Amino acid sequence: FKKFNNLIVGARRGSPLAVGYSDKEKYIGSDSYALNSMTKEVSYLDDGDVCVLTKDKIEFFDKNKKKIEKKIHKLANEEGSYSKGNFKDFMSKEISEQPDVIKKCINEYLDKIRKEINIVNFPVDPKKITKVNLIACGTAYHACIVGKYWFEELTNLDVSVDVASEFRYRNNKIKENELYIFVSQSGETADTIAALDFCKKKGAKTCAIVNVTESSLSRLSDLVLPIHVGPEVGVASTKAFTGQILVLLLFILKIARIRNEIKEHEYLNIIKDLENIHSNITLILNNKKIIEELAVDFIDIKGSMFLGRGLSYPIALEGALKFKELTYLHAEGYPAGEMKHGPLALVENGMPVIVIAP
Repeated sequence: FKKFNNLIVGARRGSPLAVGYSDKEKYIGSDSYALNSMTKEVSYLDDGDVCVLTKDKIEFFDKNKKKIEKKIHKLANEEGSYSKGNFKDFMSKEISEQPDVIKKCINEYLDKIRKEINIVNFPVDPKKITKVNLIACGTAYHACIVGKYWFEELTNLDVSVDVASEFRYRNNKIKENELYIFVSQSGETADTIAALDFCKKKGAKTCAIVNVTESSLSRLSDLVLPIHVGPEVGVASTKAFTGQILVLLLFILKIARIRNEIKEHEYLNIIKDLENIHSNITLILNNKKIIEELAVDFIDIKGSMFLGRGLSYPIALEGALKFKELTYLHAEGYPAGEMKHGPLALVENGMPVIVIAP
């Protein structure tokens, strides 16, 4: 390559890859987030694709070395999302954004006059769905467990939840009229994409709940439901988790209503609560001083236990995950009723036990 100037060659295998355009320069990066500050026009490579960049042009080739064209996507102007503003870190900023982004998400999906949830083009007729399968990793997996509780409470559907990294190692039976829902903030989670690919090869009908609508997961799915929370820079997910469970609930409500499995007054009561939820989140965030005072008691601990029952159980799992990610200390999330079956042995003097009991 010594004789080549102004040349970059990129190839995608597994991990995402995107290229950006401007008049005098061309860019390559892992995804649109990486390129957003430099360009508002990007193309995405599929697995096996190769791109050749010079300052004047970009050429694409598929895995068979055949020259191909790529669609150019316009990016939304979200530059402010990549700045910390008046916050010390991105995570604090993203936590504080939750009332606004949740309100925005509800506005995107809900017709305020008719109280109708605007979700269409189901890959499976909701009246014919026989089973729902929720698949994700990490925080998104915890959101799926929340979704399972709501599906079972509001519909008569059979629901399963799987960790994406383990899903394809089982002899899963993909059947007609089953719906497979994949949840991922980035839409680029490798194990979730692999599980989706496994399902697609067996003819499954799929839906993706994502934050990045141009992601690999989105492009591979039959139905895409964006969570509309804006870029999440912090490694420990916060507003995306809130957005994921919100969109799951809206999706479940839509299905329940089509199937006539929810009474009208129950549906409208939930919608009313959702329309006010941003105010309730604000009230919680206004307790920052109290939360900081409580946090002082955790400074010298070696580990902690998070407990919950029912819907509070996946929240306990998520709390333990956040504690581990941010403090690098041991934390365990458990069903409260299982304490006597082993975890109680870990509880000792000075270990905080956080019980989720709203």
